[in-house]
Amino acid sequence: MNTRDRIIAKAIELFNTHGIHQIGVRDIAREMGISPGNLSYHFPKKEDLINEILTRLSIENDQCYQEFFSNEASQSLLTYLTLMRKIYQNQYAYRCIYLSMVEINQNMPAIGFNYPAVAQRRRASLERIFGMMVKAGEFREDTSKEAIEALVSFLAIINRFWISEAMMRFHPFHLDEAILHYLKLVSYQLSILATPKGREGIGLFFENMA
Repeated sequence: MNTRDRIIAKAIELFNTHGIHQIGVRDIAREMGISPGNLSYHFPKKEDLINEILTRLSIENDQCYQEFFSNEASQSLLTYLTLMRKIYQNQYAYRCIYLSMVEINQNMPAIGFNYPAVAQRRRASLERIFGMMVKAGEFREDTSKEAIEALVSFLAIINRFWISEAMMRFHPFHLDEAILHYLKLVSYQLSILATPKGREGIGLFFENMA
């Protein structure tokens, strides 16, 4: 692992443990045993570190969606929930971002990350997926565009803030238990539009998680 990657790994570790706003670049350098100047050579400002973390998170999530879309023949509500489980596991690995989402968004001009573009891409991916669910017979044939838009809006809230809510709800916190809880909330919304075939896939997903 090169120095740049080591800095990112240590920053994520410290941000996850203590919070983004509690940790400065000097703290990261001290934990790594390097000089602040060495760190600033790679990341002149803390905002540059956050930008890189956001970029890596976005790329890893993109890879999950690309894997889903690449296997069109097997797309179903079961495989969609499997996708979301991977996304939630990935989000937790970068939980510092989600636990500071509001503050990061307010500081986005300084960070320089194009979050609106990422959010729009995610929304478009979900709309595409749910359109596929209609064609695959997983969602009812009469599912309206408005119903899909409402589902996507619900998921935007859950996907951005489930970690914050989980940290307040679960004591002690267990990742698998938390993910199961929020995927069940998602599945309840999916089941409103699901056909018997789709609901069967939802049930099979949770059987496999048991």
